[in-house]
Amino acid sequence: LHRGGTGLLLDVNFFDTLHGGAFRTSIILSRNTCFLPLFMVYFSKNAAGGTKVRHAYLIMAHNEFDILEKLLRLLDDERNDLYIHIDKKVKDFPFEKFRVMVRHSGVFFTERFDVRWGDLSLTLCQLSMLRQATGIGYRYYHLLSGVDLPLKSNDAIHAFFAGHDGEEFVHFCTDEQTEAVRSRVEQYHFMRLRLSKKLPERALGYGLTAGAKLLYVLGFRRRWEEGVRLAYGSNWCSITHALASYIVEMEEWILDHFRLTCISDEHYIQTLVENSAFRQRLYRAEKDDNYLANLRHIDWKRGNPYVFRSADFDELMASPCFFARKFSTKVDGEIIDRIYAYFRKVEEA
Repeated sequence: LHRGGTGLLLDVNFFDTLHGGAFRTSIILSRNTCFLPLFMVYFSKNAAGGTKVRHAYLIMAHNEFDILEKLLRLLDDERNDLYIHIDKKVKDFPFEKFRVMVRHSGVFFTERFDVRWGDLSLTLCQLSMLRQATGIGYRYYHLLSGVDLPLKSNDAIHAFFAGHDGEEFVHFCTDEQTEAVRSRVEQYHFMRLRLSKKLPERALGYGLTAGAKLLYVLGFRRRWEEGVRLAYGSNWCSITHALASYIVEMEEWILDHFRLTCISDEHYIQTLVENSAFRQRLYRAEKDDNYLANLRHIDWKRGNPYVFRSADFDELMASPCFFARKFSTKVDGEIIDRIYAYFRKVEEA
C-alpha cells in the first residue's frame, strides 16, 4: 500500500483460476474511500478456495523500535503482511514512518492494548491480532516480538513452510514442567492489580493473591471440564490458518478458562492444541521443551531469556531455527547490525 499524490495505490496479487499463474495490478483509491477492507478480503483467497500462500507476521512491540525497524525491513516481501501492535503505554510512536518504510508487504497497525507481563492483556492482544489477520486469511501466522530477528531469508522461510504445509509449529514443555506451574491456572491471580503503579491497587492485588493462595492450599481450586488437559510452552509460534481460526472461534472458552490466571499466554494455545485434532499436526509431537518445535532460537540457560551478543553470530547463523530472540541495542547493537547486513545482502542478491 503506497501513498500517492491523488490517493492510495493498492498493489494486489490476483490469481488466475484457469492457469494458476499470478499477476500483479494496482487500484487507485481516493483518500476518502472506505472500501479497503473489502478489497483486502476479496483478494485474499486463491483459486483453490483456500487461504493464499502469503504469510502474516503478528509482531508485538513496546520498546527498542530501532530493532523493530530492522525486523520489518528484513521481512519486507510481497509474500508477507505485517501486523504490528504498539503497546498502548507508548507515546508519540511514529506510525507514518513505519507505515511507509516497507515497500512490498502490507502493513497493518492493530488495536492497541496496555499489555502487562503475566496479565490476561497479552492473551487479549494476541487474540485481537489473530482475529484481524484471519479475517483476510494466510497460509501461516507467525507470532513474534519486536525484539526478534529472522535467521533465514524470506525465500528459505517460504520454501520450508511450503514443504511442511499443514503442520503446526508450537512449543511444548514437558508434562513435569506443566505440573510444576499448574497453580498459574488453578489458583486465582490478580496480576493487573499487583503490577499497578498505584500503591493502593498494588496492595489490594497482593492481598487478594495471598487470600487466593491460602484457598488454593486448602483445596479450593479452579476446576475445568473433566478430561481437559492443561499444557504449557512458549507463546511464540507459527501456525496454520486452520489453527489460527480455531483459536479465534474458541475465544469465549479461552477467556472463561484463563481469566484471573497468571501468564495465560503460555498456556492457552498449547491447551487448545493438546485437546484437539491439531495435536496430530504438530511438527514435533514430543513434549520435551525443545525450541525446534516452534523454530525459535531462545536461550534460557544464559538469561531470562539471554540477550544475544556479537560473539553469538556464528551460533545464530548455524541454528536450524528460523527466528531468534531476544536482542537489545542497550546490550549489544553490533549483533543486530551484523544480522541485518547479512540478510539484506542475501535479499538483494
